Amino acid sequence: MHRLLGLTQRSETSGPSQKTWEDLPFEFKVMVKDQLDVNSRTALRCCSKSDRDVVDSGPVALVRLEIRSELKQFLKHTQFECATTKKRETAARRYATSIAWVKMGTDDTVDKIMRIFKNRHSVVDEIVLNSNRRYLKGIEKLMTKLMKAIEMRRALNYKCLWKVKQLKWIGPLQCPLFFQFLGQLDPKYLNTLFIIGDISVDFEVVKNTAQWKALKECRITSPLKLHLDNFHHFAKMEIQVHRLEVQMFLEFIQKFMDKPLLTLSYFMIGSFTSMAFEWRLPILEHFFKNAFIELKGDVHHITQRPVQRFQLPRDPEKVLVVNFTENSIIGMVAGKNSVSDAFIIFLMRMNTRFTWMQ
Repeated sequence: MHRLLGLTQRSETSGPSQKTWEDLPFEFKVMVKDQLDVNSRTALRCCSKSDRDVVDSGPVALVRLEIRSELKQFLKHTQFECATTKKRETAARRYATSIAWVKMGTDDTVDKIMRIFKNRHSVVDEIVLNSNRRYLKGIEKLMTKLMKAIEMRRALNYKCLWKVKQLKWIGPLQCPLFFQFLGQLDPKYLNTLFIIGDISVDFEVVKNTAQWKALKECRITSPLKLHLDNFHHFAKMEIQVHRLEVQMFLEFIQKFMDKPLLTLSYFMIGSFTSMAFEWRLPILEHFFKNAFIELKGDVHHITQRPVQRFQLPRDPEKVLVVNFTENSIIGMVAGKNSVSDAFIIFLMRMNTRFTWMQ
């Protein structure tokens, strides 16, 4: 026994002790973590509690986070992309995998979303909520648990809004918690809202929120009952209303033209009820009475529909090109010398997007 103790003491004093990863300063570990990709960071997070604190100490930057529900069982496919390298990375419980999509349960998905936004400086470029038409309860269950987790975090005096630039909902919108989730996003960062699917909830609750007023681009395919006054602040918009009235459109286009507009700013307003071909005449007569707006009529050689050019009051070098169809009105801001080519490309892109534009 004494001989063993003597050997142990001799080995301890014979040379300097060897340093490991655990002996490194916290700041140095953070510098190493910043050089890792998403997979390596999540793998490091599973090593120990101290390593978990290292990974969680910094913000997360993701290009896209998409969640979709499946039919047979409630699973979520969560896709992550690294914002710095633009490479698709996967965050899952088993981090050695390299597949693009990972199946996770509801609780796992909620935990990962809350972990992403644990740091107030985390930024996600796009969040996509893809609901399955045959399994709508899946996305509703997720939203319920997600909002409950957000309320629990607010109770701990954590009230920072999430920095998300674009929010997209794909599928039927029947979950009223979607608007509460929209209220969790920071209006200073939120720029785009896409809702591709039928809307069966009251959309009136969103028009007075700070997030709605801060939006610059929207695309909503379901007919809305909102007045066009709620959309004039958008620089790019694609919406459909139940019935488009002449006076309603005149008020909208005046406010749209009276604000600073960049080239390729546009609006596309579809009417669920077909409009008469003579519907454009009162609009043209109204602008003809205003001397500060120059009118020029033409017939588009692709759509064979009348195209009007309105000179913008704020910028004489730009014009608003408007195309009238039977059930929609499309307008785009272009330079005076590049109207034809730009508008042809724009109309071809729009015509392939929605059937109700035809």
